[in-house]
Amino acid sequence: MKEIHDSHEAVTIIMPVYNPGKYLAPCMESLLAQTFRDFRIIAIDDGSTDGSGGDVLRAYAAQDARILAWRNPENLGAARTRNIGIQMARGEYLAVVDADDIYEPTYLELLLEAMEHHHADVVECDFISRDEQTGEESVACYPRVPFCDAGPVISTSIHMTYLFCIAYCNPFVHLVRRSFVSRHALQFQDISSNNDVYFARMLLFLTEKWIHIATPLVIHRRQTGNQISTNRHKHPENAIRALAHIKETLEQLHLFDGFRNAFHDGAVLGFINAEFLPAYEKFGATVLPALQRGLHDLGMSQLERSDFSSPLAYFRWRSWIQGMPPGQKNGMPETYQEFFDVLAKCGKAVALWGYGKLGKRFLQEAECCGFQVTEVYDNDASKWDAEAAPPVKGFEKREMSVEIIVVTNSRFYEDICRQIQAIAPRIRVIDFSAYCQWGYFPVAWKPQS
Repeated sequence: MKEIHDSHEAVTIIMPVYNPGKYLAPCMESLLAQTFRDFRIIAIDDGSTDGSGGDVLRAYAAQDARILAWRNPENLGAARTRNIGIQMARGEYLAVVDADDIYEPTYLELLLEAMEHHHADVVECDFISRDEQTGEESVACYPRVPFCDAGPVISTSIHMTYLFCIAYCNPFVHLVRRSFVSRHALQFQDISSNNDVYFARMLLFLTEKWIHIATPLVIHRRQTGNQISTNRHKHPENAIRALAHIKETLEQLHLFDGFRNAFHDGAVLGFINAEFLPAYEKFGATVLPALQRGLHDLGMSQLERSDFSSPLAYFRWRSWIQGMPPGQKNGMPETYQEFFDVLAKCGKAVALWGYGKLGKRFLQEAECCGFQVTEVYDNDASKWDAEAAPPVKGFEKREMSVEIIVVTNSRFYEDICRQIQAIAPRIRVIDFSAYCQWGYFPVAWKPQS
């Protein structure tokens, strides 16, 4: 890939630095090892007290002219520090990174290639989440739309209903065109936690399309002891503030109506539940009044089923309105019931694929709701008890003439679809998680209301 040269760097990397300690040097080394080299790092020490902000940054700046070591006069917080970096930036593209993460050598190159190839304003990549306390790593994959093969190009208008659930808020996964940020006057919200939510979400709401690279290019460290997220359970109301800021801006731009369902789904399933659940687990019922006030402030005190695409979001919201505390199981029994009601109206024979934890739960809920599952298939059928009801068997040994197969584990959905299509292409395969998240049901099978 050719490098871009003009009077300024191609990419400006903005990096707030606040007590990253031993993690700063590996982060800097990973950035300096980038295969794309036309960049500048604006590293802003936000009042570090561990020496890293001054000594380490100055040492790197002395070795490489592409590094600008800046220091805030006082601790201003991550949001204001990032905004200062945006004001100082001169590159055509912006990358806002964390000072304790590790970036793959091709991080900038692949993001920039995708940006140029697709003529987009925003591009994102996947990342690896590493727990520094346990050493455990996992690829962070937000739920994608399994029923829409969009490839790397995500259209805002087409995916409007799912927008809150199919992209990341983490700024370090994004490369964005600086002119786009300037044109829309985008800034990070000055709150103590969730300060990246507004910036990241507005990037996606305001662009016509963005590009997703399904490759992890960042190792994101968690549980380092110095991150904002460590104490975010103390301020769950910040999730409400971030959402309120998003809604206010969308309303001012006359865009909110188009994103209404996505906003309600994402608010409930993502931000509110993610913030208030740990707060409730820590502080108990004292957080419930704040949750009720938050829903009122967001205009979410009186909604209807039609205001949500996701049945799980609707039933979970309804449980909160009725005074129930946050919980991961909130709304699930009602979601199962709605799903079985829709299947029953189809009048088709239904089987289940998968007899793991999720499959067993599905069968239990089906029995409670009086819904009949004709057969159960599993690639590892031999390890399950043959006395299970219905018996678990391989798909090739099916006996009933099923017309719908439900998959409860989205991780295996695509592989299972391929297996079924190769043998019985007329059978419809339904992703139960997609129904919970988005209310998705194959149109040809869904009875008209």
